[in-house]
Amino acid sequence: FGLTSSFRSVTSVRDLPPEMAIFFYEGIDYNPQHNINYTHDHTTKGSSMAWIELGLSYAYNFHRYRWNSWSAGITLKPLLGNAGLYASATDADYYVHNDDSLSVYNGTVEFGLALPIDYETDEVLSPLKTRGFGFGVDLGITFQYTEKGHSTAIYSRLCEPPFEEYNYRLGFSVLDLGYIRFKQNAVQQSYVNSSTEWYRPYDTVKYSSISNILYKIEDHFLANAESFESAESFTMYLPPALSIQADVKLRKNTYLNVTGIYGLKLGNRFLYRPSVISFAARYETARWEVSLPVSVYEWDITNPRIGLSVRYGNFFIGADRLNSLLGINNFNGMDFYAGLRLNLSNLFRMNFLKGHCGMQKMYNIETFDYRNF
Repeated sequence: FGLTSSFRSVTSVRDLPPEMAIFFYEGIDYNPQHNINYTHDHTTKGSSMAWIELGLSYAYNFHRYRWNSWSAGITLKPLLGNAGLYASATDADYYVHNDDSLSVYNGTVEFGLALPIDYETDEVLSPLKTRGFGFGVDLGITFQYTEKGHSTAIYSRLCEPPFEEYNYRLGFSVLDLGYIRFKQNAVQQSYVNSSTEWYRPYDTVKYSSISNILYKIEDHFLANAESFESAESFTMYLPPALSIQADVKLRKNTYLNVTGIYGLKLGNRFLYRPSVISFAARYETARWEVSLPVSVYEWDITNPRIGLSVRYGNFFIGADRLNSLLGINNFNGMDFYAGLRLNLSNLFRMNFLKGHCGMQKMYNIETFDYRNF
């Protein structure tokens, strides 16, 4: 069993046409893109959500025979939505004449927002207030082929069983199946096959609030829309993904890990998790460890990320994209991370839960085994 809690925030944009990205950055007065008719028959999607996640995990070793071991687990996650925003545009057909006028010949637009902002005054509200509720689940299964088989001894304390070295481990999991329905401070609208003519002289109502922006969108697109829908609640979905993992022992204390995460590209209201494949060689002992991960994002093998991480005891530190510092490719960002795992049963005098095995458990089990947490 396990209990977890976390605060998560995810933003994703998919299938954004290059000229739209340039207009967002440069503004409508970007001359090189004037007097051009742009058409897009695909859907451009953008979504962002922040939420608090509580998790109850249960895993069970359902089969142990000779060298084989099978385990399955599930995590149930109540979700508290703090903020949500999504927008999509389909069949866009528009013409930018100049910095004063824009013709939208056709377009289907849908959006929803539930933000920590007063829409009338733009006053910032509490970002941690719950504006929606939902539920999520993670599922996984693991196969392990041990090196010496399983112990048949009977143990009276959780900290007693020795760590069983393995030749390899294989795993498969389904991540982030879930949703949040926003009902507080929520606005949702959709315009199907609408058109409009926008002229700067006509646009005499200046921006003053989010409510003002919503009013201007309705004023421009409602009259010519084939259909229109509006609601005070909407549902957004977590970034679902499939994951496979393999961890192989090459020789004593030396391992190779391969992990693949495939982000599922689903509907307009789904967050999107990037697809990643990583290869990580590591040298690991009970006391210390060093790892060299190489990862590829979104199948772009021309732009790999080379990292380095080190652990001593329960403290670890690492960095991503060392190849940028080495000048192998252009520098456009880097991640640093560090962490410390604390043995809560020792800190809070709760050894009665797992037993009193002293330093024996430091060497009898894998460093990040549940009994050493």
